Amino acid sequence: MYFDNINLLRAFAALSVVVYHVIELFRWETFPVYGPLVWFRIGWLGVDLFFVISGFVITLTASLLYEQHGGKFYKTFLRRRLARIVPLYLLTGFLFVLFCQPTLLEHSKFLLKNIVYHVLFIHNLDPSTHGTIDGPNWSVGVEMQFYLLILLTIRFLIRMPPWLILLICILISWAWRTLSFLLGCCDVFYEFFLSTQLFGCLDGFGFGIFLCRMILEQRQRSTSFNIEYNLWLWMAVAVLVSAVTFPIYWHWAVYWEFWWMAIFWKTLASLTFFTVLILAIQLGSLIRLNRWIFRPFWYLGEISYGIYLWHLLVIESLVRVKGLTAPEFLSLALFFTIALSMFSWHFVEQPLIKRFR
Repeated sequence: MYFDNINLLRAFAALSVVVYHVIELFRWETFPVYGPLVWFRIGWLGVDLFFVISGFVITLTASLLYEQHGGKFYKTFLRRRLARIVPLYLLTGFLFVLFCQPTLLEHSKFLLKNIVYHVLFIHNLDPSTHGTIDGPNWSVGVEMQFYLLILLTIRFLIRMPPWLILLICILISWAWRTLSFLLGCCDVFYEFFLSTQLFGCLDGFGFGIFLCRMILEQRQRSTSFNIEYNLWLWMAVAVLVSAVTFPIYWHWAVYWEFWWMAIFWKTLASLTFFTVLILAIQLGSLIRLNRWIFRPFWYLGEISYGIYLWHLLVIESLVRVKGLTAPEFLSLALFFTIALSMFSWHFVEQPLIKRFR
């Protein structure tokens, strides 16, 4: 069971993060504030879209492996996940320190701490190592911790009602983000650090888990939940939820100052991405019929992990080039990021994925 058109969402999520960081780091004040392009001003939400996708894909992978191998599935699951995540993560981290943060090399104790924490994927758990090497890497730590959570709970997840799983994930996230707001309300970084731990992001993963479980139940028991029932209905739901979600954000855009935004809005955003994910799955047949049109975007989804890991190294390097306009900077950032991602996909990632399949 494979939904290859999800790669289109992966491409969109990765490129959203890249453009957002260019806007922020280049201080691109003239970037559009109206129309479709305004999305990229909140392109950091691409990370939350990744979490919803991961909740779906990782739960699907673990469920099918557990179905095939029973309790011994964890070896195959871990081997594949580590082969997919670790090599490029270590490579880009090493190059980032070398070219963008060489001052870390002058502080041996702090460097050693960073290396140990990043290798163990616990760097996001300590404020002093959170974002110190290739900033967006904090989310890779969250992803790896989610994989561990799935390993520990999959035998229960496949037996629990999907709605109960989603409810538990949402309630845990609300409780965690409430605590984060109370503890970090005077410090934006500390509040961000606390709220973006795994339990603070669990509602995003939960929506993905919920969709996976509903599809598997549909396959096994012919339940009444049918994502292919009405394309137009789900499209209307996606538009409606988006029409509610994003105006709320723009009205209270100073996100961390309002408790209701810090605690509840991410759930609404995850619900939006949940409906978009359903649409991506439903549109699979249409996309396959027009693959020659979608092929470039599908390929960008294939290399999206590389895009995510390479882009900040490229941006930090380009900042040193003087005289670039914002559009030129963005064009160069996208070109070099995609070029490096293509190289690492074909010569690092793909060979290891095939070897440890």
